[in-house]
Amino acid sequence: MTKRKPESSISDDLSSALQQLHIYEAVVVAANDAHAVLDVILEASDPEAAHRALHRRYGFTEVQGWAVMEMQFRRMTAADRGKIAQRRDELATHVADLRAVADGP
Repeated sequence: MTKRKPESSISDDLSSALQQLHIYEAVVVAANDAHAVLDVILEASDPEAAHRALHRRYGFTEVQGWAVMEMQFRRMTAADRGKIAQRRDELATHVADLRAVADGP
């Protein structure tokens, strides 16, 4: 028998998973368009300008934009992009599961 987590724990887990998913969604977009993202960053006069340009081009939120700016492009091989997409999918499934538990029977 599986113990049911206290409601606050489920809520905390859901909040954390949603935050991670939000970032991974932008990272997947950036990884799949790495050349253009890198061009945007390299053409910007400073980090804030690059952040604004990423927001305009991709619609990234503030958190997503900074996460993309912190990406290590050495991790953008095809295999790594697959792992990033897989992690995003796992988080989406986890979020759905947590929401189902939170909503109850």
